[in-house]
Amino acid sequence: MELARARVCHASPFHKLLGYRPQATWILRADSVVAIAWRTVNHTKVINLIAARLKLQAAMMGFMPELAFSPEFRFLLRCCSVSDASRQPLTAQELEHLDWASVSELAEKHGVIPHVFTVVSSVPNFTPPDMLSSAFSANTKRSLWFAAELLRVSRSLSNRGIETLAYKGPALAQLLYGDVSTRQYNDLDFLIRTEDVTAAKTTLLDFGYHTREELTPRQEREYLKSGYEYAFDHPQGRNLLELHWQVQSRFYAMDFCIEDFFRRAISIQISSQTVRTLCLEDSLLVLCAHAAKHLWMRLSLLCDIARLSRSPALNWQDVQKESVRLGLQRIVAVSFLLANKLIDCPIPEWITNDDATNATVQEIIRILVSDDEYDVESAGYFRLMLRLRERYRDRASLLWRLTTTPSMGEWKAVNLPDTLFPLYRVIRVGRLAQRFALHRR
Repeated sequence: MELARARVCHASPFHKLLGYRPQATWILRADSVVAIAWRTVNHTKVINLIAARLKLQAAMMGFMPELAFSPEFRFLLRCCSVSDASRQPLTAQELEHLDWASVSELAEKHGVIPHVFTVVSSVPNFTPPDMLSSAFSANTKRSLWFAAELLRVSRSLSNRGIETLAYKGPALAQLLYGDVSTRQYNDLDFLIRTEDVTAAKTTLLDFGYHTREELTPRQEREYLKSGYEYAFDHPQGRNLLELHWQVQSRFYAMDFCIEDFFRRAISIQISSQTVRTLCLEDSLLVLCAHAAKHLWMRLSLLCDIARLSRSPALNWQDVQKESVRLGLQRIVAVSFLLANKLIDCPIPEWITNDDATNATVQEIIRILVSDDEYDVESAGYFRLMLRLRERYRDRASLLWRLTTTPSMGEWKAVNLPDTLFPLYRVIRVGRLAQRFALHRR
């Protein structure tokens, strides 16, 4: 056993995300187990604290023994695990030695407050800390408001002849858990057809929503081709509703067919109202694509994928067939390999772990534990997006669309008349070159 002195002067956002604490002075290492002892003159307390934390972490070492995550982050993994075999019973004495401020902060950032509270509240003779209980209560109230608003907006759009699919948010919570309050979410998401966007925007404006994006008619026509959503504010807060006509921006080259989504949609019950949402197979692929876009940085993304994968009604042949058609096999594979490594999710038999996929998984994990905050606007991010696609034609399409498709950034940077609108492609190339050059410095 090696006792090493370590001075930590600062904590990056990813350190905080994973539960590292900058106040730590001593780090005790034993076979990848890390225990932190705080500055104190009472050496007996130090020893007792180290022993307790080692005991707790040893009970959780089955998750990722090669990585030195903090006990608090490992506890989150324990709460999110989908494997019954890996859930060893916890005692109140073991939980008392956790830093609950860190646990609550991590659970909030990873969007797993309901998962953590459910586990903690089931431990005999242990009362969940007030900060965790308050966060769970706040999430429940927020979820119920979103659920009611989902039903109100759905009725309003339907009454005006606009067909919608609710996805993510309370619809996904109901689909996966049968309870709208068992997921964390901060907005509502609706899928509509492109031709219904204008009418849907008008309806939302009539019901108290508003958008901050003001586009000219020409810009809006182009945005409907290259973009994928409008975000709306509400008196209750900003960005509370997103209206989608595609799942991702066009440059990601994930060409989901919205019409197929509507054709395969299923109905679910929220309260006493029927709501249509994506079928299980489409939901799984959309969740994997969404997680890839955000580099799987929140445990909740993996929890949703793992939970959905356990549904006996899921048709894996359809999932595999559609992932091949879309060129998303590697993204699906990375999603399940990460979910397996972090929360014990079984890996479907048809998923292969080739060298390129395994290398990508290791890179994602390195990003998670990196000292530096990852920049999703950097060239490195887009290189990673390219490596996530197994087909060369998808990589070429992504690169071409990224380079030549103007965005709102170009339209705001330079005001061109409609007659010169094609020049925005040149401006786009120049802005990208400038951005990547700055990142290299």
